[in-house]
Amino acid sequence: MSEIETTDAFTIERRGELTIVSANPALETVGSDIESIAAELIVKPLKEEVEPVVLFDLSQVTYFGSVFLAIMIRCWKIVLAKSGTMALAGVSAQARELLHLTSLDQSWPMYDTRREAINALLAD
Repeated sequence: MSEIETTDAFTIERRGELTIVSANPALETVGSDIESIAAELIVKPLKEEVEPVVLFDLSQVTYFGSVFLAIMIRCWKIVLAKSGTMALAGVSAQARELLHLTSLDQSWPMYDTRREAINALLAD
């Protein structure tokens, strides 16, 4: 059974041990106010998980700003501390360039599709 929470900027779906954060097109235009919402809806629940498995599905956005990148990094730090796994799916060429410039493309596995990422994450 899944639990789904939605904001204009992203949708969070929890399927057992897997948390899927899907970026919505509105994410491209949000400001820094999204950080407090994300902290409550994404970061806080991850802190309670034993070994979090997180997928950021970016297939609906072309790019994202530093605020959302900071949210992903916060999640990644929690995931690492708890020996979990985090991956990205549907990353655009523009977003890949940002991830390359920050060297995060070396840290986060990237998959072409959401389905491919889910299969890989749940196979571990």
